[in-house]
Amino acid sequence: KEAINSNYGCSDEPNEPRRMQVQKAARFSNAYMLVYVLEKEAEALLAPLGDDDIPQYLQERFRREERMEGEKQSLMGVKLVFESTLDGHRDVDFVRWDRCTKIEMKKTDTVTDLKRVIFELSGLPADAQRLWQFAKRRNGTNRLDRVLDQSVDNEPLEKVNGEPTIPEALKVFVQDNSRGGYFDTENECYVSIKYMDDEAKELRYLGATVFPKDALIGDIVETMEKRLGLDEETERLEVYEELTHVTVKSLD
Repeated sequence: KEAINSNYGCSDEPNEPRRMQVQKAARFSNAYMLVYVLEKEAEALLAPLGDDDIPQYLQERFRREERMEGEKQSLMGVKLVFESTLDGHRDVDFVRWDRCTKIEMKKTDTVTDLKRVIFELSGLPADAQRLWQFAKRRNGTNRLDRVLDQSVDNEPLEKVNGEPTIPEALKVFVQDNSRGGYFDTENECYVSIKYMDDEAKELRYLGATVFPKDALIGDIVETMEKRLGLDEETERLEVYEELTHVTVKSLD
């Protein structure tokens, strides 16, 4: 009864209001199809399909779809964050991922291949690129984790990305290193600086600076005050570390 009512329309209940019957209009499509076949034609009509029974254009379409599905399995997503993206950052965390550059690469492509694509997108030569890989922390935030130096140039991107619990894109920050300079991963750290403009009521990205790991908070404060042009005698900054999207920690 339900199949009949759903596919052929109004209820056969005599006491049901006309208004309710109108609401049960027949569907435009359904999963039911009744086909009558002459017994003498049944063997021919129900025989397995051969290649000649399928139009050539459909065969080509099926092959194309199979090929595309196979290629899709061999691709992986890559999210690129350029310094120009950070310049307009007015939010918490390191970056808003909906504003990054999203591309697809083959899983077998190497870091060198990625640098070539970055050059095509930004014009920044491979030897002037310093690539940082992001790591997602347990609290849901993203932070720079390691520099993809020359030792991994020939490694496949799939290997570089590791095996995350939930498959996700490789996230890379592209830093302009055209001035040269070696980053000492053992003794230096990359500090991203934001400024809460109390008058404008907005959070502004001020850039980033490399500090020795044994640097004092006062060194960071001095750098920030110079960038903001503050009077060190009358204007002092309070410094906080952004722990999560909603939590900061005072750095006295």
